[in-house]
Amino acid sequence: MNSRLSIALLWCLFFVMGGVSGWVGHCLYQGHLQPAKTSGSITAQEVMDALTRELELDAGQQEALKAIFEQSRSQYRGLNKEFKPRYESIRDESDDKIRAILRGTQKERFEEMLKKYRPKKKTSR
Repeated sequence: MNSRLSIALLWCLFFVMGGVSGWVGHCLYQGHLQPAKTSGSITAQEVMDALTRELELDAGQQEALKAIFEQSRSQYRGLNKEFKPRYESIRDESDDKIRAILRGTQKERFEEMLKKYRPKKKTSR
C-alpha cells in the first residue's frame, strides 16, 4: 500500500512540475514575442534613440533623422485626414447593416457595445 501511495504522489509531483514548467515556458515565450512596454506603440523618440544607438549616428545625422521624422509625422497626419472620413463612412455603413439584422434588445446591446468599444468621435478644431 505504501508503494502505491508513493507512486501516486510521484505522479502528482510530475504533473504539477509539468504544469509549472509549461507556465514558465509560456511566460518566457510571450515575453520574447512582445516588447517589454505594455502601453502600446513605440514613440518616435524611442525609435530615434534606438537608431542613434544601434547605428552610432553622429549629431548631424541625428538632426537629419529628426527632420525626417517630423516630415513623416505631418504626412501621416495628412493621410489620416484624407482617409479617416472614408474609413468612418464604411464603418458606419457596416453598423447600419448590422442593426438591420438585429431584433429589439439585440439592437440595444449593440449600441451599448459601440459606446463601450469605440472611441468617441473628436469634434473638429
